[in-house]
Amino acid sequence: MSRRKLLAAVWFALASMPATAETPRSYFCEIKNEYRMSDAGTLQPVASVFGARAGDRFQINIKTGEMNGPASFSSASWARISVIDSGTSPSGSFLKVMYSSPPGGDFVNVAYLQIQGTIEQPNRSFLYSYSGSLYSGVCSGAF
Repeated sequence: MSRRKLLAAVWFALASMPATAETPRSYFCEIKNEYRMSDAGTLQPVASVFGARAGDRFQINIKTGEMNGPASFSSASWARISVIDSGTSPSGSFLKVMYSSPPGGDFVNVAYLQIQGTIEQPNRSFLYSYSGSLYSGVCSGAF
């Protein structure tokens, strides 16, 4: 009988512990929209400018910021990748990554990715700004 009580107590202790969200290693994302800034300063929807279009997918490592995907969603050509915030705080921090080409060249390119939401959410929206284009879509965690 005491063994039964011990098992019941252990089960109760485990069942009453608060559930914590598991932190994903990476995100799988799908591009839903692309916008390009007009000379008048407004965002205009476009089909594709830099080889990425609605429906394309990419993956991002939340620790390193490395991206694998179509042209502008590949980090292979970026000289610097800075993970500003890994987005893993349970209080709701967003993943923020800055990409840049080497400084001091004829021109410098930068890109910025932000995946919004909390780690508890199964789907998180993203914004990616690169060379006058703004992409949006949805990401899901890969564990």
